[in-house]
Amino acid sequence: MTQAVVQLAHNAVQHTTSGDVIALGSAIEDDDVTFWIRDTGPGVRPEDGEPIFQRFSRGSTGGVRGHRTGAGLGLAIVSAIAEAHGGHVELLSVPGEGATFTLRLPGAARPHLPSDPGGESCTAS
Repeated sequence: MTQAVVQLAHNAVQHTTSGDVIALGSAIEDDDVTFWIRDTGPGVRPEDGEPIFQRFSRGSTGGVRGHRTGAGLGLAIVSAIAEAHGGHVELLSVPGEGATFTLRLPGAARPHLPSDPGGESCTAS
């Protein structure tokens, strides 16, 4: 998972310029664990939304100069990592306003702590 988040952060850096914002975070939503990276760069064009997750595919640079580096494997690797953990990657983007990539993974059921004979819950240490 670390590699997937690092790759998404790397992509955000590649697709932003001075003055843009990159934010990252995590959350538990329902029973899922999410990790997200958001930027205020050029965003992803709708026609590039699915292809950018395929091997050797690169989307538009959105006007960011000098970006045409790499083999087009980064997002395919992120997707493969998410799928290997039973999850997937979601993209929310508005061209010209940035993009948010979210890794969504199924969370383990939260453990229920056993009660002691006195009826009070006990905690693991």
